[in-house]
Amino acid sequence: MEMNASNVNVTVNITGLEEETYNALSDITLFYKIYLELYTILSIVCIIANSLLIFVILKHRRLRKEKENIILLNWCVLNTFFMVTQPATFRIEMYWTGIWRYTTFCVLEQTEYTALFGDVILIELLFLYWFLKMYYPRASRKLSAHLHFVLIIVYVLFVTCVALHIGTCVRRSRGYAEVILVLSYSIFLLFMIVMNITHLVKRRKLVQTTAVSNVPYILSNIFFLAVFPLLVVGFVSFFIEAHYFLIISLVNISLFLSIMNPIYFFVTLYKFDNNYNTFLGYVLRCKCNQYGNDEMQEEPVVYNTTVQIG
Repeated sequence: MEMNASNVNVTVNITGLEEETYNALSDITLFYKIYLELYTILSIVCIIANSLLIFVILKHRRLRKEKENIILLNWCVLNTFFMVTQPATFRIEMYWTGIWRYTTFCVLEQTEYTALFGDVILIELLFLYWFLKMYYPRASRKLSAHLHFVLIIVYVLFVTCVALHIGTCVRRSRGYAEVILVLSYSIFLLFMIVMNITHLVKRRKLVQTTAVSNVPYILSNIFFLAVFPLLVVGFVSFFIEAHYFLIISLVNISLFLSIMNPIYFFVTLYKFDNNYNTFLGYVLRCKCNQYGNDEMQEEPVVYNTTVQIG
């Protein structure tokens, strides 16, 4: 009789444990489903913001004359690729793993990580170009003259990394795109800290003779501030034990904040850049052709009472 009672207790305990595990898995599944839908909606908004910026830069030559806008254009292209593919990757991982081949999923995921790597490089290039333009005009002119060559190098590096990652996917060996991404973000944090400190020191000694827009500086720091919480949460989670839902909630919230950069950029350019404000205004009001061909003409530069065509 005692043995039977013991067996009954064991059965009850095992059943209760299975039910508790099932409920926990159900909660996690529901959490990820909600997260996936919110992420998809946010991605669509970011794609729209990127598309508007790309359209405005490509349409108006006055914007394309500024080299920082060319860098921003390429950033928007890479970021749009990431925002288009990332929600699909999440859905494959959650729902369609059995339908898609491992290699297909791996290639897509590794390429997205490499696109983020390219985004970081372009933001560093944007900040560097602004810094040189502000403090070293001669060096900035050299960089401006060779900017297309620099961008080609960036894309060659991007394609090379993708090819290497595809090789790891085909061999089903351990990928290292995540390692490269973590390393690139670490270098980016150090780069931004050093460059901002240098800017604060040199600004006190600068005798401003020309008007240099601070918009690239603002955009670079917006990107920095957007990704910083995600990096902090990811780093702290390795050393501090906390409830699973607390950690995953903090990670997802900081991830949402980090991927909203296209929205931040769109609002910043509309508010602080006069040319973007004008041209985006025409786009938003569906009056793209109202400006006509005037943007193709050079604006007159006035020196006292003399007018010179710049």
